[in-house]
Amino acid sequence: MLSQADAKPPGRLAALRLRLEAALRYLDRHAVFLLPLPIAVYVAALIPLATRPLWYDELLTYYVATAPSLRKFVDLVLHADLNPPLGYLPVMASHAIFGHQPLATRLPSAAAFLLAGFIVFYLVRRRLGGLFALGATALFWTGFFLYYAVEARPYALLLLWFCLSLLCWQRAMDDKARPGACWALGACVAAMLLTHCFAPVLIAPLIAGEAVRGFTTRKLDRGIWAALLLPLPLVLTYVPLFLGERGAMVYPTYFRASWHTFARFYRVVVWDRGPLLLLALIAVALTRRPPGSAPVRRLFAPHETVFAVAALLAPAALIFYAIWAHMTFWNRYGIGACLGVTLLATFFLAHKTNRNVWAAGLFAVLALVNSWRQSIDWACLTGAPECQVSTAYRQVRPDLPFVTANGTTFLAMDHSEPPELVARLYYLTDLDASLRYTGGNSFEWFPAFCRQLPVRAHLAAYREFVARHDHFLVLGAPDAPYNWLLPKLRDDGAELRLVAKLRTDYQEGYLYEVRIRR
Repeated sequence: MLSQADAKPPGRLAALRLRLEAALRYLDRHAVFLLPLPIAVYVAALIPLATRPLWYDELLTYYVATAPSLRKFVDLVLHADLNPPLGYLPVMASHAIFGHQPLATRLPSAAAFLLAGFIVFYLVRRRLGGLFALGATALFWTGFFLYYAVEARPYALLLLWFCLSLLCWQRAMDDKARPGACWALGACVAAMLLTHCFAPVLIAPLIAGEAVRGFTTRKLDRGIWAALLLPLPLVLTYVPLFLGERGAMVYPTYFRASWHTFARFYRVVVWDRGPLLLLALIAVALTRRPPGSAPVRRLFAPHETVFAVAALLAPAALIFYAIWAHMTFWNRYGIGACLGVTLLATFFLAHKTNRNVWAAGLFAVLALVNSWRQSIDWACLTGAPECQVSTAYRQVRPDLPFVTANGTTFLAMDHSEPPELVARLYYLTDLDASLRYTGGNSFEWFPAFCRQLPVRAHLAAYREFVARHDHFLVLGAPDAPYNWLLPKLRDDGAELRLVAKLRTDYQEGYLYEVRIRR
C-alpha cells in the first residue's frame, strides 16, 4: 500500500479542474452578485425599443390612463379598451412622475417584467442554487415575450402577478410564513383578475398544482383554497366589458385561430428561447447516467411539476376557445407560458444532471450568451441604416388628402403626426367591401370607437369620400390581410401609382397616388 508521501500529486489538468469546480461552487453560493449581468442584457435589449412612438394598442392604454375624469376613465374602459382597470393605474402613476412620454407609458411594463425575473431567480435559487437561478433568469428574459416589457399593455403586469402568486403559494406551504402568505396569495389572484380578462387561465395552474398537493398529502389546505377561490367572483366585473364589445366583431379570415395556431405559438415559446440551449437540453435528455453514479436527488415535488406543465399548456385552452368562437389568438395572450417553460427547462436540466455544478455553469453561460445575442439582434434591427424610418411621406403632395388603409395606422398617425398632416388625414369605412376582401368587418366600428377618443383626423364613408375627392394619397401595403381599400380602388377602376416605398414607424410603407376616373 502506498504511503501518503508516495502518493502522486494531481496532474495539471486535474488541479485546474478542481480549481474551476471550486470557483463554480463559490459562484453558485454568491450568484446574486452576478445578477447585474442578465440585468444589463435585459436593459440593452429594451433600450432600442423603449422610446419609439406608441402604436395602436398602446394608444388605448395611453388614452385611458390620461382620461381627464373618473367618468371618462370608466367610459373608456367599458367602450374603448375593454380591459379591467388595474393595468392602467401604474401607467397613470408613471405619467404623474415622468410626464406623458412614450418611455413613461412603457415604464410600468418594463419594471413588471424585471421584477418577475427577480422572482424567478429567487424561487430557483432556493431549490437549485445560484447558477441554475442565473440561467433561469436569463432564459426568462429571452424570447418573443420580452417584447412585452416595452409595450404599454397589461401583459407584463399580468405576468408579474402570476409570478408573485407562485411565490406566495410556495410561501403559504411554510407554516412560519403561512397567514400572511395566504392573504398575499389571495391579493395576487385578485390583482390578476383585475388586470386582464384572460387571467382565469393563469389561475388554473395554481388550482391544478394545489389539487395534486392535496391528493398526495391527503389533506385539504383550506387557507390556500380560500385564497385561490374567493377572488374568482371578480370575473363578474368582465360582464360590462363583454356587453360593451364593439358590436358583432368579425375577424378577417387570415387572423382567425386554427389548428396551426398551436404549432406557431409553441414554436415561439420553445424554439425562440434559443436553439443552442434547446439542443443542449436534448443532449442531456439522451445522455445515460454512468453505472454506479449517485442517485438523482428529489429536486421538486409533483405539485410543482404539475404547476409548470399547466402553465406551459394553459394557452392551449385559449386557442381552443378562439377556434370555436372564430376569433383571433395573439401570442401575447399566452404570456404565462414563458414561466412554465423556464421552470420546466431548468428543473429538467437539474434533475438529469443531479444538480451538477458544471451543468449549472454551462446552463448559465448558454442562457446569458443567448440572451445577449438577442439584445444585439434587436439593437441591429433598430439601428441599421436600412432600418431607419423615413417621414418623406409628409412632403409628398401636401395639397392632397392623405388616406390610411389600416385603422391602427390611422390612430397612431393621428397621435404622432404634425397638425399639417393630421388636418388632411382620413380613414375610410365600407362594410360590404371589408367583408368581401378580408372576410371580416375590420374597422367598420371605428367611427363610434373614435368618438370615445380625442381623435383629430377624419373618418368618412368610402362612397362619400370618393364622390368628393378624385385625387388623393393612400398609405398601405398591397398584400396586407386587413387591406380592402387598395383592391377596392382597383376594382372600381381607379388609377394607382406607387409614389414611394419607405420604412416608416407604422405597419405600412407603400405610398400611392390615386386618381378616380369619372
